[in-house]
Amino acid sequence: MRVTGEGARIAEVGLQPADLVLSRIGHDLAVVDLLEELSANNQGSSIVTEREVRVRRRREITAGTRQFGRGRIPDGELILGDRTVIAVELEMTSKRTENVEQIVDAYAQESYAFVWWFTTSSRVTERYADIVRRRRADDFMRVETWAPPPRG
Repeated sequence: MRVTGEGARIAEVGLQPADLVLSRIGHDLAVVDLLEELSANNQGSSIVTEREVRVRRRREITAGTRQFGRGRIPDGELILGDRTVIAVELEMTSKRTENVEQIVDAYAQESYAFVWWFTTSSRVTERYADIVRRRRADDFMRVETWAPPPRG
């Protein structure tokens, strides 16, 4: 997720303006749509952006409360009204099986209550869900197909 200098100042969340990465714009906009949809469908919830998670992780590593290189940073977090923290991932392309397994294993090292992994293809959803089951992570990870809203 990207933020302008003005947006960073107004939000007061300790973020600097992000560099514009053209290759990520479609994904970043879709993540915003997904997080907003999830938040709207879960009354009393709030969202934490990937950049906010990264800042928090750096602080934890600096403070010695987190090991560097462990776990995975999600595309965002959905914090439910009861304070349950859910990692949210959005996959808009298919990854190799080995990469998907690494992602599943990395989330197994995290303390998220759940991981909600969304893909934009039912074929990818089925393949990822199978990998999640084989890695015995289906007790905390779910994979679903999500359709981004049309842009116009």
